[in-house]
Amino acid sequence: MTWKARAQEMVDRVNGPGDPPSDTTRVSSKYKTGDWVNEDDFEKAHKDQHGIPPQLSVQDYSKVKTDDKGNYVVKLKEGEIEE
Repeated sequence: MTWKARAQEMVDRVNGPGDPPSDTTRVSSKYKTGDWVNEDDFEKAHKDQHGIPPQLSVQDYSKVKTDDKGNYVVKLKEGEIEE
């Protein structure tokens, strides 16, 4: 099995067959809205939730946002920069 097939199998297990990987990753409540997430914390949270390590770095994700479910970050669109 190729690594791509294995990765897709893991994504399918988390999201359901054929669903695209989520652009949202929930992060620890230790962060406040507007904080940047530590790379190690982000990688662990992404792997725990999506079943695979992130394919992008933490710099490709937003600052921490908060909703009724807690803290999260979202993948930025290509060329988008958050300061």
